[in-house]
Amino acid sequence: MGAAGHAFADGARTVCHAVWALRADTLSDVRVIAYSKEEYETVQGITAEVRSD
Repeated sequence: MGAAGHAFADGARTVCHAVWALRADTLSDVRVIAYSKEEYETVQGITAEVRSD
């Protein structure tokens, strides 16, 4: 479970879409916190999806 009763992947997808909309120049402009290997891999996958949309 992620924050505020939402699944981690849903929250990560929302954050990644918001960051992509801001057109950050580098990832150092943004921080997404993943507390496990599984969450990190989830964020990586979602980031790849958002970039390809």
